[in-house]
Amino acid sequence: MSKEPKIAALGPQVVVLGAGVHRWCHCGRSTKKATCDDSHPGSGFEPIEINLDEAKKLALCCCKRSARAPICDGSHVKLQPPDEDGAPVQLQPPADDEAPE
Repeated sequence: MSKEPKIAALGPQVVVLGAGVHRWCHCGRSTKKATCDDSHPGSGFEPIEINLDEAKKLALCCCKRSARAPICDGSHVKLQPPDEDGAPVQLQPPADDEAPE
């Protein structure tokens, strides 16, 4: 079991969700990217419920690193594409001798 959820995509999924209860995928295994398809058993992660009184357009996090989950906060810009196991690769700032002048 991974300590970090799998990155589903390096950007949000913008969706219009109708009124009602929806489930955001927290494990990153869902084939639906941002919404849960019940692929989480054994992942150590559970979906997060989104309760809406009316239809709403949302930018749902797909990198699974948002501090405002399930809403995208731009955390994906700090990540490189995941490795073949779906593990995130954190971007590192350039060393002082590599910094542009």
